[in-house]
Amino acid sequence: MGINERIFKLMEECDIKAAKLTRDVGLSHGLVTHWKRGSQSPGTEVVVKLAKYFGVSTDYLLTGRNASQKHEEQSIIDIINVCRSLNDDGRGRVRDYAEDLSSSVKFSKPPLKANTTKTPEDNFNEEYSDDITYISVKVYDPPAAAGLGNYLDEYSTYEEMDFKESIVPRKTSIGIRISGDSMEPHILDGSIAWVQERQQIENGQTGIFILNGESFCKKLSVDHKNRIVKLLSHNPKYSPIEIEDGDDFRTVGLVLDSHRPI
Repeated sequence: MGINERIFKLMEECDIKAAKLTRDVGLSHGLVTHWKRGSQSPGTEVVVKLAKYFGVSTDYLLTGRNASQKHEEQSIIDIINVCRSLNDDGRGRVRDYAEDLSSSVKFSKPPLKANTTKTPEDNFNEEYSDDITYISVKVYDPPAAAGLGNYLDEYSTYEEMDFKESIVPRKTSIGIRISGDSMEPHILDGSIAWVQERQQIENGQTGIFILNGESFCKKLSVDHKNRIVKLLSHNPKYSPIEIEDGDDFRTVGLVLDSHRPI
């Protein structure tokens, strides 16, 4: 059994779910997923935190051998040595005492203790966190506009964030924060758009676009007959944006779906 297996064994014995462990110890959800897959193992700093959290030694996490186990073995050896120094009468008394003790005391390994005080939020997270897989997605700022427009280029900053794999569409390349209500009710202000990076999208699809240095989240409308290209909003209070000759216009990617963090 390796260190990853011992961690999940401790989690099971202490009834600790991944969501609670990462929150209590201050870890990324993605780390626990990597441990479960066996693609990564915790580093020294995390091992120390986990040992303190579960109330075990770092030696146990790393090797499977607990300091208490060593102590128990040494205690048995000490008792044997003491018995060897006694005469027959003394050994008989020790035997009788041991038999009386074993019949009146139930020996068992005490369960591991951890900080398992639960709140309603803990109960919700634990109920829905079994076997959850997390993935990392680069979420870009400043936001793509769902309104008047914001600048977005290769120098935009991003945060690498962990999300449940089930809420991120399979072909997602990046996430982009949305600012504005022009795409409501389909894409809400403050949500994250899941984007598949592409140089062009089809007529009628929603995408992220750069127009003259400003970024937009809009629906593409192409009138091939009249050679007119427009960016449309779902919210009727916003007028269409028509692409003029000479405009610097390019596509960042296709919006697959969106997610609004709680």
